[in-house]
Amino acid sequence: MNLTSCIRYPTFAVKNGKESNFNAEIKQGTELFEFASTLTLEELSKVPNAVLLPLGPKVQHYLEKVVKGTQFENRLLPELPHPSGANAERIAYFLGRKNKETLSSRTNPEKLDNSKKNIKKILRSLKTKGSK
Repeated sequence: MNLTSCIRYPTFAVKNGKESNFNAEIKQGTELFEFASTLTLEELSKVPNAVLLPLGPKVQHYLEKVVKGTQFENRLLPELPHPSGANAERIAYFLGRKNKETLSSRTNPEKLDNSKKNIKKILRSLKTKGSK
């Protein structure tokens, strides 16, 4: 297992003349995207059988763009809730520790159910290919 970030170096955004933590989506066509995607593909080339598990929608969107047309496109799992305290309910539901009926209106169980279903489908596909 290898845990990494889309941008492996500290990156800050400048807003109103002040640096702040970078938490925006990395937009295709920008210098940052070109820099980060080159490093990501370089890292992935060292592990050709990698399964990509993005944690959060921004990472999901970034990886979809980076791996499009590569051998990793079919190895990209649907996003999981980012493992932060703000997503505790989503994580609990995804792991089967919380019932659908007890979820708050901020949690979309259908989206989580679809992600889980698609993750299982992709993993079964990769297991089948690997056993040949």
